[in-house]
This record gives sequence, structure tokens and C-alpha cells, in this order.
Amino acid sequence: MTVQSTAVAKMPAGMNEVTTQALDGKGRAITRFERFSGVRLTNKDDHPVFARIVYFLWDQPPKGVTQQAVEVTAVGGLTVLPAHGTAVVQVTGGAAAAGARNSNGPAVSIKAYNSQ
Repeated sequence: MTVQSTAVAKMPAGMNEVTTQALDGKGRAITRFERFSGVRLTNKDDHPVFARIVYFLWDQPPKGVTQQAVEVTAVGGLTVLPAHGTAVVQVTGGAAAAGARNSNGPAVSIKAYNSQ
């Protein structure tokens, strides 16, 4: 592989993981296994970060076999989180459909990741 070009990130990645919390229609915290209407992101870093969210449906393999994602759905778009702050992303479209289809399932995750 040959690197053709590079670009400086607009915002540094955080030192801490951006955390997620599923929310119901009234903004109350619920488990990731329930049907959710929003996701609260929390940034523990001393500087703002950019983040995106994905919703995973995992398979349930037999013991000794590695678990794999069978469905990955983007939730919302790029979100700017202030230093030591939070933001709520509403769940709409394909993400809402995936949440409805897979809620109360045994193997789901809501993850945030640093992005640009």
C-alpha cells in the first residue's frame, strides 16, 4: 500500500471513550435491549470531540466460536460533543426500524466512535 496523501484531523480524538446511553421517548435512561428513541453521548475529555453512533445486532454462536456482527446500522450523523459535555441524538429512519426489529433481543450494542 502507498499513502497518496494525508490530512490533519479537524478535532483530536478523545483520550476517553465516548459513552452511550439509550433513552426512551421521554428522555429516560433504558437498557440497550429496549426499543429506544434517542441516544445520549457523553464526552469525559477536556476538549470537544466529533463522534458517530452505530447499533449492532450480534449473532449467537456456539461456545468457542467468535461472535460476529450480523447487522450494523448508523444512528444519526456526526455529532459535536463539548468538553465534559453530552448530546442527545434522536433515533429515526433505518436506525429506528433496526431498534424496533431487534429490541428485546439478546445480543445488541450501541457504540460511539470518534469521527470527522
